[in-house]
Amino acid sequence: MSARKKKRKSSFKKTKTNSVRNFLLNTLMLGLVIVLAGFTWSFLSNSNASKVQIPREDLSRLLSKSVYESKTGHRIKVEILNGCGIRGLATRYSDYLRGAGVDVVSTGNADNYHYEHTLIYHRRGDLSQAEEIAKLLGVPLTSISEKPEPDLFLDETIIIGEDYLELKTYPKISSTDR
Repeated sequence: MSARKKKRKSSFKKTKTNSVRNFLLNTLMLGLVIVLAGFTWSFLSNSNASKVQIPREDLSRLLSKSVYESKTGHRIKVEILNGCGIRGLATRYSDYLRGAGVDVVSTGNADNYHYEHTLIYHRRGDLSQAEEIAKLLGVPLTSISEKPEPDLFLDETIIIGEDYLELKTYPKISSTDR
């Protein structure tokens, strides 16, 4: 009989240890459920769609047509390069020409910053495209040079030179300083 009592005692001891372990595990799981519920509530309350402000781009300038496009049905594609080193100048002219209905494919820096005059390199298509760009920028037609590259996906390359202050369009683009 004493052998049975020993078994009971050890079995009782195991049951008591299991009960304590189960209590601790249940308490831990309850704590995790509370933390998870808190995270869920926080996420749902902070992801309210009415609080999110999505900036809206004015797409009307992408829809405007230039005089040239209205006449010919062809949108002039250009790249604008900064040839004088004034920060942001090519981007400002890009905004201006897009508003005038020109497709500005890219902007960037020219191979150097020592261009005295603004230049237009005619790459492909009808020369009247370059003349239209010269008219939009207010540069003389003598600033147009033929540099054909029919493989490029653009019609004209514009290099803004150190004469940018003299361009008739400069007051329009300088009023949009950022």
